[in-house]
Amino acid sequence: MKEDLHEVVGFGPVKAARLERAGKFPPRRQIGPGRVGWVYEELVEWARRLPPADGRMRGEKDPAP
Repeated sequence: MKEDLHEVVGFGPVKAARLERAGKFPPRRQIGPGRVGWVYEELVEWARRLPPADGRMRGEKDPAP
């Protein structure tokens, strides 16, 4: 499955590399001679563990009106 990094995590390779160097993003892996890339499943798991953009905990219901 080939998907664009931006489609999976919401940003491109420059920001991903910066976060990777800071230890906040999955490391790239050797995927062939002279080629590196990120493992899709690791990116999905990384994104799944992020807090929601609205600041609520996962599974928390919308506040009552």
